[in-house]
Amino acid sequence: MMMVRSMQLARQGGVAMRSTCRQVHGSRKARKGAVDVVNADVGKLGTSMFHYLNYGLLAALPVLLVAPTPVRTPVELLLAVAFPLHAHVSMNYVISDYVPRFAQQPARIAMLGVTAVASLGLIKLSLTGPGLVSTVGALWKKPAKEEAKEEAK
Repeated sequence: MMMVRSMQLARQGGVAMRSTCRQVHGSRKARKGAVDVVNADVGKLGTSMFHYLNYGLLAALPVLLVAPTPVRTPVELLLAVAFPLHAHVSMNYVISDYVPRFAQQPARIAMLGVTAVASLGLIKLSLTGPGLVSTVGALWKKPAKEEAKEEAK
């Protein structure tokens, strides 16, 4: 109903606020059942994937914090893909809303590159480095030099 009213106002020259994602993204049609990685915010599949990513991240973070190391590694690998993918879909919504139409496709392709680099970096950190949990935990630890100075006192 709101969508119909907005379209009526637009035809009459009135100002209508975009109230739903369907209105904002309705001009681009997604193929049924296809995943469009560049236009990740288009279609029912992209939206449902975004919502399931939210639920997955919500469930995986507490598990990751309390899990022992053998369980932590596979969860970190899942998060190394899920975090950038979640950010990719989110930024596609931002691009749709705030980037001028002529610049949207280049911005989406650039975002795909950023997502790929972020995923590869987080996967490398999980496999060859200390891992996501240890890296984030290091933000709250004092550097070794400061600990040594405090122990010497």
